Amino acid sequence: MLATEVQLYLPISEGTLSGVLDNATDWVNTVQGLDIPEIASLFVLANLPKLCEHQHIPAVRLLAATLESCNEQASSTSLSTLIKYALQNLNRLDVSAGYALLPSFKIALLSDEAIERRDYLSHSGQYDLGFQNRYSESLTDRLIKTRIGTRQGFLNAEQSRVYREFEAQQNEHSHIQGYAGTGKTSLIKSLLTLFGNSKACVLVLVARQIQLSAMRAEFKNTPHVHIATFIDLANMLMPEDHTSAASQNMRINRGARATMSDDAVVLQLGVRASGNHSALQLVQAIRSTVFRFCQSVDTSVMEKHIPAAQATSFDASTLALVHHFACKLWQTLLLPPTKDFKPPIKGYHKIKWAALHGRTIPVRYTHVMLDECHDLPPTVLQILARSPQARSTLGDDYQNLSGQTVHQTSCVRFREMVHSVRSGPAVENIVNKIIMAHPSSMKAEFKGNTLSTLKVDIYQKPAIPDTPALILVNDNWGLFEWVQRLASQNINIQLKSSHADLNRFVQDCFELKNGGDCARHGELFRFKSWDTLADVYQHRAGFRRFNQLLEKGYEQKNWDQTYKRLLSAPDSRSYVISQIENVRNLEFDSVMLTPDIFESADRMSKAAFSASIYVCVTRARRQLLAPETLYQWVERISQTGRVDQKSSRGRRS
Repeated sequence: MLATEVQLYLPISEGTLSGVLDNATDWVNTVQGLDIPEIASLFVLANLPKLCEHQHIPAVRLLAATLESCNEQASSTSLSTLIKYALQNLNRLDVSAGYALLPSFKIALLSDEAIERRDYLSHSGQYDLGFQNRYSESLTDRLIKTRIGTRQGFLNAEQSRVYREFEAQQNEHSHIQGYAGTGKTSLIKSLLTLFGNSKACVLVLVARQIQLSAMRAEFKNTPHVHIATFIDLANMLMPEDHTSAASQNMRINRGARATMSDDAVVLQLGVRASGNHSALQLVQAIRSTVFRFCQSVDTSVMEKHIPAAQATSFDASTLALVHHFACKLWQTLLLPPTKDFKPPIKGYHKIKWAALHGRTIPVRYTHVMLDECHDLPPTVLQILARSPQARSTLGDDYQNLSGQTVHQTSCVRFREMVHSVRSGPAVENIVNKIIMAHPSSMKAEFKGNTLSTLKVDIYQKPAIPDTPALILVNDNWGLFEWVQRLASQNINIQLKSSHADLNRFVQDCFELKNGGDCARHGELFRFKSWDTLADVYQHRAGFRRFNQLLEKGYEQKNWDQTYKRLLSAPDSRSYVISQIENVRNLEFDSVMLTPDIFESADRMSKAAFSASIYVCVTRARRQLLAPETLYQWVERISQTGRVDQKSSRGRRS
């Protein structure tokens, strides 16, 4: 919370007021222990609801008049008479109602130290109307004033502390673990301004394209800053070695978005059935094994890379077979055996190859910064560790949707940021229970912005929110359902994922439902019939509702009409629909969690699911709409203790 936002500091501390509002304490004894300014503060709090009807009356004037009245009564009679009057005219319910309104009036409470100094009082004991400006300026003097492009602003106290430390030690490794909404991205932008007048050249690495676009827009006229994704880094590290066929193959940007069919892998590698598992079933395990190898620091594909969920159903010979063909698939990716077989080279393949071959970041860069480093693959960390540049990383373990944590080396200076600028105290209980149950070692308490008016509203049955909101869904079934639901009400829609991808998904569903077998979407291409797809997805409520819609006659022309609305330009009245993974660095006034999100609780590792809920509840600025399942789940994890750190499901190569 910035001092520049506060319009009044009330002369009572958080600790004192908590005691006043605690039903476990004696009301009379508590009030009798207060001094006059604290009693005046209680009267102000109790009258804030009435002040809502008279917004033209500044709260600071109300405090000054109330304190003057309290002083007069204590002076003309006695302090005990004032206390008696307060006990007769105040109650916890009214004070609590005013406390809830503090963010609306941009009122903050003074610290115990500031109250002890009593600088807010004049010599005669009245409220000093000049105190507010003096106190705000004293706090602002400790903050860093920044200028990024044409925008000026202040860093908050936590950000300013990190900024000063970085300014003094720019050539040391550092890591900042900052909770959601604590301003990590704005901080890294401010840190980059430190290099403007030096000969430094900074490489900023980000995980996703949306981050890349945003950062490049901010620093488009800043030659000393180069912004790239991890895949850009991998391409940068590929040597022009004309003597190495594998090196030349890795340099080719071929089919990064394509998906190689299982049938093609079976045919090319000669995969055969084993035990009760068909060749196509083994290919899924083979792909996942290669992916997990690429995410590891290991130098070769091993049996331990076979996902546990699949490995437990394999006998020893099947495990050996999967391991053998996973090794063969990796070699085939490096060196395709024929000109006709050209498997797509993914970004993580390139990064793994660069890590295996000891590649380092070019020396033209003097510093490396990583935003959102909770998505940092171990292979990228390998490359950074052997590179000569000083690196600074900013991230949040609790936003890694795989439930994993990035382990920094011991020579890295570690700092924490726990005060959210975005989220209010209303989500503190939810977030802190996730933090305590998660396997990450950082357990500092999450602090919401006390000036936030965020409310958590629990619903019994999901309905379209009354005002534009972000609607978070679990999967493509959920995307379709809510896109269709809003379109049927003629509501404008903004999709935070690929329109073409959702269209491909729906088209493939029509194809399979109508007896075809040519699905191409990454989630559906393995299915050769609607029945085989239904066997896998029948337990998902979103799929069942989709199937019911098809059974009722929903067809291509209905989807065409919906898709047309989806493609219209979004405006201020548009609702946003997204899967969780696509909103991690975004915030919205209103956020709705759909019930289907909680279906994943039993399919995902507990750490991964906890991370997804953490991301959900920390996206909202003003309103969080959630099913009652949210609190049921929070209560369950708080009772069962720390969650596991089991890996999430492997992905295809």
